[in-house]
Amino acid sequence: EASAIGDLKAAIGAARPFRQKIDAIVWFPESLLLIEAKIFRFREGVGQLLSDRQLVATTPELEEWRGQEVRLRLVMPWSSPAVEERTRPWGIEVDIFSPAWIQEYVTSLHHYYTAEYRRQREIKKAQRALLGL
Repeated sequence: EASAIGDLKAAIGAARPFRQKIDAIVWFPESLLLIEAKIFRFREGVGQLLSDRQLVATTPELEEWRGQEVRLRLVMPWSSPAVEERTRPWGIEVDIFSPAWIQEYVTSLHHYYTAEYRRQREIKKAQRALLGL
């Protein structure tokens, strides 16, 4: 039996690059909480959570929790009535997590598409080309 367990662990390890991943799992005595975090693309987070809920029934590491309630939580730096409306029918809870570093990241992405940023980017590219980089 020990060899069978070792074989299972080896198989799981070998398949790891092809297996789906979830951002966090919290185990409670009565339920399992699956958490996905997104800065943008909340629909991808919803899809991942719904898919992951189905995987509980077939994932060897989660066998102990099969048959228990599976709760879903989407963590984002913002929400809107549209997000709430699209997540509610699936029973997905939405939590807001918006520390300063996320706000700085979002702001930097918005600058990426400005004319000034594009000009600066072209200057950097030209300088790199002159230096052979």
